[in-house]
Parts: sequence; C-alpha cells; structure tokens
Amino acid sequence: MDPHKICYVALADPSQMQSEHWTLPTCAGVAGVLLLLFSPTRLDFSRAHPSRAPDTINYRMVRHPESGATLPRIRLPERPAAQQKVNEILDSTAAELKCSDDRPNERENVEKEDLYYKVRAEVTHASGRIFSVAIRINGYCGGPNPWYDFDPLTFDLRSGERLRLSELFVDFEEKQTEIFKLFVSEIRSARQNQLDESGADPSEDPCLQHEIVLERPWEKHSFDFVFVEDGLKVETDLASPRCELGAVIAYERLRKFAPAESALQSAIRGE
Repeated sequence: MDPHKICYVALADPSQMQSEHWTLPTCAGVAGVLLLLFSPTRLDFSRAHPSRAPDTINYRMVRHPESGATLPRIRLPERPAAQQKVNEILDSTAAELKCSDDRPNERENVEKEDLYYKVRAEVTHASGRIFSVAIRINGYCGGPNPWYDFDPLTFDLRSGERLRLSELFVDFEEKQTEIFKLFVSEIRSARQNQLDESGADPSEDPCLQHEIVLERPWEKHSFDFVFVEDGLKVETDLASPRCELGAVIAYERLRKFAPAESALQSAIRGE
C-alpha cells in the first residue's frame, strides 16, 4: 500500500468528498471512521472544521443532529479502538446536552421561547496521548432559575478511556490532602490577583472568605480539570456558581504526584 495515499471517506453528500478528505500516513482505521459515520447518530463531517498541528491529533467539531450541541470527534487511524471509544463518549455526551423532557411540570408556566440551552466546547489539549475538551453550559429548562455548568472531558488516547481526577496521580487517596491544598492555594492566588487588578477588596470577597478556603473538606467531586499547554487547569465545582473559580497548575509542580508512564507524565515531558 502506498504510505502517502489519500483515503477518502464516503459522506452522505458525495459532492463534499474532495473538500472533506483526510490525509493520512496510511489507510488503516478507515473502517473505524465508517463505523462512526453510519452509527445511529451520524457524524456529519461535511459541516465540521478540521484541526491539525504538529504533534497533535486530527479532530473536527461536529454538530449533533438532535441536541444541536457541537463537540469534537477525533481521527486516530493508528488506534481505531481508542478512536471509537472516545468518539462514542463524545457523541453520547453531545446527545444529552439539551433540555430533557422528564420534568414537564417545571415548564407549565414558561413560554417556549424563554427556554434555552447553550453549549460552548473548546479543545484545550490535543497531543498524541491526551485529548481534553472544556465544555461550558448555561441554560434555562424551566424551574426557578437559569443554571451554569462546567463539564470537561479528558481522554487517555492510548486506551480511549476517560480520565478521572483520581487517576492522574499516584497513591491518590494518601496524597489527596496535599494535592487539594496545592489546588486551593493556586486558585486563591489567582482570585487574589484578579481582585487586585480590579481594585476590589479581598476582605469583602465571599469566595475568598467563605468558599475557597483551605479548611473546607474538599473531595474529588469538588474539582473539574482539563489539560492545557502550560499545566493542569483546575476549577472548583461548588454550589455557588460565582465561586466556581480556577487556576492553571504548572506541570512541573505536579511531577512528584505523577505515576510513571502516565498521561500526566506525558504532559510534563511535553509529549
């Protein structure tokens, strides 16, 4: 097989073929793409925007046909099983990003045009090992108030599995107090800088005084994370949206917590 061959994927609209091809080192993995194209929720690559940079993987932003949410789908021909796992999770996540129909009583006195569900997704890290997506949602689906959520996804592309916070670190249960102290200290420092720049008084800031405090009993579910270029971006996940703050923890500061050959170690090494 010619190692520089261009493999075309058959799209629903044949007129889009030449403008929507992938240039690959080999044609391996095309079957995995076709499987995704003809899944119950078809990925319409003809509407997506490709992204490619040195040492990164290919991905496209794809609008889900039912929810309307736009999330990425990856192209990883050298590891088709991992590609399929990642894209299935991204597709099922996109399908759920809409107002559900299971609580109709909350909408009895709400005009349909007042309902909304806005999703903003950004790929923050796309190396050969790690794929991170920051997903921010705000909406109103009935009930007393609109709401906001940060629901990021990070994958280890060797396996295609989603990475959880506890899986990033060695001996997490023993070291979580130290890890969370680092998170909170960095988040407090970032908040302090933000207040200094705005001229606000930190002593009157409810987040610094009551919410983002070291004495709080922090748990795994208290933090969300994504990988970014300079470090691990960590945000608090609290009942008070105004205090859901974040900071980027430099990778070097996390080195002692990272298991050998882990995704975090790969990021520390710049892989």
